[in-house]
Amino acid sequence: MSKYERFILKNANSISSIESTLRSLSYVLPGRFKDAELASESIYSGVQLLGLYHDHLLARAVKKDDKTCTLHRRYTQFWDETNGLYRRAALTLSVIQYTELLVEMFARKRWSDKGRWKVIVLLEVVKAICRLILLHVTDSRPLLTPPLPERDTEAVAPEVPVNGLDHEWIMPRTGVQLPKLPSKNVHAFLLAKVLTADDVRAPFHLLHQLQRTGRAAELLHILRPLVYALAMQHWQNDRKSWYPFLLGLSMEYMARRLIKHEFQQTLPGGLKGLTKLEKEELNRRAKAMTWWLLRGAFYENVTKYVLVVVLANCRVMLDGLVAKTSDTAVTGMIGSILGDYQHLWNNYFYSSTFRIFYMLISSCYSLGYVRVYTSSTIYRVTVVLSMEPGAFRGEMVISPRGA
Repeated sequence: MSKYERFILKNANSISSIESTLRSLSYVLPGRFKDAELASESIYSGVQLLGLYHDHLLARAVKKDDKTCTLHRRYTQFWDETNGLYRRAALTLSVIQYTELLVEMFARKRWSDKGRWKVIVLLEVVKAICRLILLHVTDSRPLLTPPLPERDTEAVAPEVPVNGLDHEWIMPRTGVQLPKLPSKNVHAFLLAKVLTADDVRAPFHLLHQLQRTGRAAELLHILRPLVYALAMQHWQNDRKSWYPFLLGLSMEYMARRLIKHEFQQTLPGGLKGLTKLEKEELNRRAKAMTWWLLRGAFYENVTKYVLVVVLANCRVMLDGLVAKTSDTAVTGMIGSILGDYQHLWNNYFYSSTFRIFYMLISSCYSLGYVRVYTSSTIYRVTVVLSMEPGAFRGEMVISPRGA
C-alpha cells in the first residue's frame, strides 16, 4: 500500500472536509475572470473524481460483515466486488455524471450550440447504455443512485478510547469480553446492535427482482433523460416550448406509477413489504422530481422570472442587512455570485443550479441569514409577485415582523 493510501485511511474523517473546501472554491470563481466558469467546473469535476478514488480506497478498508455499513454500501459493494461488468459500467456512469457539465462547456466553446447538443445526446446515450447494463447485471433490480458504494468514514475511522480505557472489560469469572460503551448517546449505540430483517438478508436480496411491469418502469426511468435531451435538441430554437418538459415529466411520473403498481401487486403486504433500501430509493426519486421546477419550459416561463425578481432585489436585501452586521464583503460576494451564475442557468443543459442552490442555502445558514435577529426585532422578507401579460413583476419587502 502506498504512502498516499495509508494517509487517506489514517485521516478518513478529514478528507471530506478538505474536499468540501475545494468545492467551495469552485463556487466563487464564475464571473471573476475570462473563462472562469471553465476553471470553476474543472476544479469541481477534479475534486469529484478525486473523491471517487478516495471512496474506492475507503471501501476496500471496510469489512464486508461490518455492521457499520449502510444498506446502500452493502448492496453496491457486493456487486462492485463480484461483477467486473457492473464495476466498469457504474464507474463509467459516475465519471460522466461528474464531468458532463465540463464537457458541455468545452463543446459549446468549440462547436457552438449545434455541436453542443450532439455531445449532450451522445453523453445521454452512453449513460443509458451503462444503466441498461446495470439493470441486466443485477437481474432486473431497481437502480440505485449512486451506483458505487458511498463513503462511510465511521466504518474506517480508528477507534478512540472511551473514558481513558483502551481495552474492553473482561468479566473476572467467565472471561467474557464486554464491549466499550460510548460516553454519549448510549441509546443509539445499543439500537445499532439490534439486528433487523435487512441486516440478515444477503446483499442481493436487499432489492426485489422486478417483473414485467417493474422492468417497463425501470426502462422508462432509464430512457427518460435521453428522450428529454433529444426533445430539447429538436426544440432548441424554442426554449419556451412545453413539449420537451411535458414529455420528460410524464415519463418520470409514469415510471413511478408503474413501479409502485408492481410492488403493490407482487409483494406480500404491498408497499409495506418494501425493504428499507427500496423505500429510500423511491423517496429519493420522489424528491428528485421537484427539480423539474428548474428545467426546460417551466424554468423559462416561470422560475426564470422569479429568479430575476429575487436576484434584482437580493443586493437590496443584503445592503439592508449590512447596516446591522459587519459582513459587508461577504454579503456583497453572495449577491455577485448569484448574478454570475445566472449565465450558467440560462445557457447550459447540465445546469449547476442544483449544487449552487445548496451552496447558497449553506452560505446563508452559516452567515446567520436564514433567521436574522437584530436586537429584539426579527425581520421578515416578503416577495410579492404579480402576473402580467408575458412577464412577471414583483418586489421584495424587508420589514420588522408585525409591521
